Amino acid sequence: ASPSSIASAAGCAISPRRRGIPARHAPPWQKMFIQGLLTAALALSVSHPAASRASASRKASLIGSATMAANDSAFSSLDEYLGHLASEAALPEGFRIGNCGFEFEPSEAATGTRVKMRLTLIVADKPSSSFAAVFTKNAFCGSPVTVGKRRMRESPTLQALLVNNKVSNVCAAGDGVADSEALCEALATALELPDGAASVLPSSTGVIGWKLPVPEMRAAMPEAVASLQAGSALPAAQGIMTTDRYPKLRAASVCGGRIVGIAKGAGMIEPNMATMLSFLLTDVAVPRAQLQAMLSRAVDVSFNCMSVDADQSTSDTLVCLSSEAKLLCPEGASDEEQAAALAEFESALTSVCEGLAADVARNGEGTTHVIRVRGLEDATHPVELECLETKNEAPLESKSARASRAARPLRANPLELVNQDAQTRSADCGQ
Repeated sequence: ASPSSIASAAGCAISPRRRGIPARHAPPWQKMFIQGLLTAALALSVSHPAASRASASRKASLIGSATMAANDSAFSSLDEYLGHLASEAALPEGFRIGNCGFEFEPSEAATGTRVKMRLTLIVADKPSSSFAAVFTKNAFCGSPVTVGKRRMRESPTLQALLVNNKVSNVCAAGDGVADSEALCEALATALELPDGAASVLPSSTGVIGWKLPVPEMRAAMPEAVASLQAGSALPAAQGIMTTDRYPKLRAASVCGGRIVGIAKGAGMIEPNMATMLSFLLTDVAVPRAQLQAMLSRAVDVSFNCMSVDADQSTSDTLVCLSSEAKLLCPEGASDEEQAAALAEFESALTSVCEGLAADVARNGEGTTHVIRVRGLEDATHPVELECLETKNEAPLESKSARASRAARPLRANPLELVNQDAQTRSADCGQ
């Protein structure tokens, strides 16, 4: 069974969002039913990861991914959780991470208001031709997304990611794209990157309508560069947080190397993607076109299935960057061996994305429980998919998730269901 939804009390859910797509074009994650069987599994959770984990006896039934269930350990305290993240946070070979904090006074806020911002740098030791990205499909995207899409179209290499919290650089006064480009240029100069600003991809998250404090960010950049270290990704996971209650980090070992992923996101979570920032780092060299295809498929079964409040963000960015420090498989490997290595890597990449997506759902703003709506086996019937989606996003479902409301997803589309065999359809809810 593959997961089709996670939801919080604030309405947070992993939800199929493919209205109008013919069945023959539906991605694998939409193939969920046996003879139209619909199962909605409601899992209770609380806002803190230490207490939001289901008991071991319930993991297999409530979590559709075996990999996610295996990683879904229980934590008795925030300190224990952070200790676990620290043990998983070793950076893949060929990366350094740094960040720093500073204060600025936004002109859009009341006079005298001081806001703390963190600047986070993720830097590969050399330019890489192995990178991929997925961005929000909101037509009204933020300036950093515009620059990021330009990088994906025009840049042959990528070497650094420049991330700030607190200000999203969306609908701001002045030229937001120029501000993002100026900061990329400043970082490229500070790091002496051989391919210049074109190898830097920016990401911003935070308040919409505020202008980036470019002078203050430039002034803070030397401190961030000086803090670069090759040990742990945890400072980056913490540095990109906004309203997140805790950092999110997942890791996997694969093909003799590692994948480490971090994410932030707690509100405005709605496909496509999932209203958040996420950065995946690996030392395994994967051809760019294949990495992009893998990432897109991984996003479809994870971040693109999630909704917290049905507000689609302007800033969603997911970047996967390889340092190319390690070969995918030994030189001279057969076609079969290469195919097996690619499949192994994609499985690990997908597992990391699924884990991060689940963490974001648990961290939804106002979350007191998590709902996972799960379809089983093969189905491409548009009514069934619409039922799942409607159930995931309905405010009544999120507010009454502790009570069984088995019939509600079917009531969402009563006319379409009139001529279908009721004996082959069911909806199960449980706590």
